[in-house]
Order: sequence, then C-alpha cells, then structure tokens
Amino acid sequence: MNSGSDTTEEVPDEHLRFARYLQELADVLPEEEAGLVAMVLRDPDRTMAQSAVVRHLDRRAAQLLADATFPDWRRAMSTVIVDRESTGCGNGRC
Repeated sequence: MNSGSDTTEEVPDEHLRFARYLQELADVLPEEEAGLVAMVLRDPDRTMAQSAVVRHLDRRAAQLLADATFPDWRRAMSTVIVDRESTGCGNGRC
C-alpha cells in the first residue's frame, strides 16, 4: 500500500471494461439490451465478458421476475445466448 506516495497503480484494462460494461448494462434501454449483451459477449476477454453479462442477467431477472415483461425478456436474452453458442462463440472461437 502506498501511503502518501504520488505513484498510482494502473487498473488493468479488462477491469475498466468490466466496470464500464456493468454501467452500460445497468443503464441500457430495454429495446437495446439484447444488442448490448451480444456486443459485450464479443469482447476478446471471454471470462470477463461472461462475468459482466451473468451479473447483469442475475440483477435484471431479480428485478423483472414478478413483472409481466419477464417472459419476453427471458426469451430475448436466451436468443442472444443461443445465437452466440450456435455460431461457435461459446467455445472460444469468436
């Protein structure tokens, strides 16, 4: 730990992207959510991207569970995931 030092450690790029993705996913309009999820999942750091999307999906599912829009939202998010996996992106080939 640097106490009183002017030296700052750089935050790794993937950490910055993770935080940015979480903020963008939290702020996205419902009609743009599937596209943003798909874009995040195309990030070269697959583990980070998947972590951001899973965290977002967990939060959104909890918010929407009792809402009438939940079934449509679930289908839209499932489609993004299935499309990604059917193109081979789920196996590290994207």
